[in-house]
Amino acid sequence: MILADKIIWLRKREGMSQEELAEKMNVSRQAVSKWESAQSLPDIDKILQISRMFNVTTDYLLKDEIDEVNFSSISNMSDDTRIEKIDTDDKSNRTETYCNVQQKHNNYPLSRIVSSSYWSLVTAIYLIWSFVGDAWDISWLIWPLSPLLYTPIVILCREIDKKLQK
Repeated sequence: MILADKIIWLRKREGMSQEELAEKMNVSRQAVSKWESAQSLPDIDKILQISRMFNVTTDYLLKDEIDEVNFSSISNMSDDTRIEKIDTDDKSNRTETYCNVQQKHNNYPLSRIVSSSYWSLVTAIYLIWSFVGDAWDISWLIWPLSPLLYTPIVILCREIDKKLQK
């Protein structure tokens, strides 16, 4: 459920009209209407105000994958506890996301090795070609050509990695 749907649901659960919600939040009814139709998003201070007004966490409001909220545990929290809980949740989600990205990256060891050494190799080729071959007038072409070769090389390495993993 997206933020717009959550605002509508929370407002209707409390039996409030858009006008009443707008009045309590010191915004226009049109602003609330735009939030509920997903034409705009409330500022962060308004999101915090909605969170306090309806006794929900900002995680619930902002994360689309969270559809249900446990109102009783949230309403018993002080503001400091609620903020601390949100900070803790955000850190664990960042860590989990980082681990997932890191795991996906580790699935391609050959492409990782090629990616990390590619530009060093290109620089070495450029310098050797320029100094040893005394080809300063043409060796600059390596720089516009290198990025064009990089993508197919990495794609080829990933395909090799995938075949080796099977």
